[in-house]
Amino acid sequence: MEDKISCVCQEHYDNFLSCQKCFQRFYKAQMLKAENKKLIEEIEQRTNYLKKVLGRITAIEARMKMMSEHPHPKQQSTNIKQQAQGSEVDFMAKELPQCFFSICKDPELAMAFLLKCGAIPKSRKCDKCMTEYGAPEMRIENYGCLGYSFHCTNCNSRSNIKENTFWAKCQLNLDKILLFMFLWALGMKDSEIANLLDCSPTHIIHLSRRIRKLACKEFIKNLPKFNGVVEIDEQNFIQRKIEIGKGKAPQKWVLLMYERDTKLAYLEPLEKRSFEYILPIIQKRCEIGTVILTSRNGAYGRLEDYGYPHFTLEKFKGFENADNKEVHIRGTITLWLWAKHNIKAKNRSAIHLEEHLQEFLWRRQIRQRCRYKKLLESAEVLRNVLDLISKENQ
Repeated sequence: MEDKISCVCQEHYDNFLSCQKCFQRFYKAQMLKAENKKLIEEIEQRTNYLKKVLGRITAIEARMKMMSEHPHPKQQSTNIKQQAQGSEVDFMAKELPQCFFSICKDPELAMAFLLKCGAIPKSRKCDKCMTEYGAPEMRIENYGCLGYSFHCTNCNSRSNIKENTFWAKCQLNLDKILLFMFLWALGMKDSEIANLLDCSPTHIIHLSRRIRKLACKEFIKNLPKFNGVVEIDEQNFIQRKIEIGKGKAPQKWVLLMYERDTKLAYLEPLEKRSFEYILPIIQKRCEIGTVILTSRNGAYGRLEDYGYPHFTLEKFKGFENADNKEVHIRGTITLWLWAKHNIKAKNRSAIHLEEHLQEFLWRRQIRQRCRYKKLLESAEVLRNVLDLISKENQ
């Protein structure tokens, strides 16, 4: 009402729209009022920003004053060794909570956990300064958003704690690294892990593959030779669920081996489904005299001529021999169903198929040791991963 009185003349007060001059005055007054309101809000925002800047300047001045009053690092050279050991001892002696997720939430607790497990180095010597007693030990310090680093109090040099380790090119902080390993041990997809950690899926895929390679290397290293009664079969990983039309993807055949007594298993991709490619794998993985059960297929040739007793069955009639019920390949069929179920949930395109097959077998061994208890299995997988990374860092 007051705006109308100040802008509109008394003659056209009741109907100011009929007068063009009065309407223009009123319209301009409203525009100026809105602009004035925006300017006042902008002034308030800038005032608040200046207060924050002044607060930061005051904090920086206080830190600079404290640093100027602090003695020079060279004056404390006699206590360097004790301080370097003290920081490590503090982390190693730190009590960890029972809840694993509480450790993952706290960077300091995650640091202590990884130090105790050996996933990151416990100490490092400074390469830049040498004394008559050798290279001095560097101490662990926390630099906030930059993370933990080794700091030499003699030459004031710094080295990131992930440098020259398995995590050298990793972009994650230590607490997220620990959470990533736990989620990977649970068998989650790389895309799901990336969403939970709020980071690049490409980076998570790269980290997962590096850990997978360590697991594959460990599995092949400890894999014994097959003996006794062994079932062998070959299956196509790229296969349509219902045989309608023709799949465009190339076929990827996989050789399956399953030992009945020990339940030992082995899977390996085949370049070609032929005797020339299958025989070397059998000779490499099976001892002479191993009884081999297969389907009646020309790809197996005459294994009897190479020292392997060979029994066959008609696959299109069933997974066992009608004359001898002991001649069957049900073990390989079950193994293949579980392998496809686990691998295709995370890798439907069969990229790096051999690595995924060996990871499945590595997890299968751990599952058998844990007697198929899911929670215990995940904890055992995490423990094995930490051990493998600790060996890699040495």
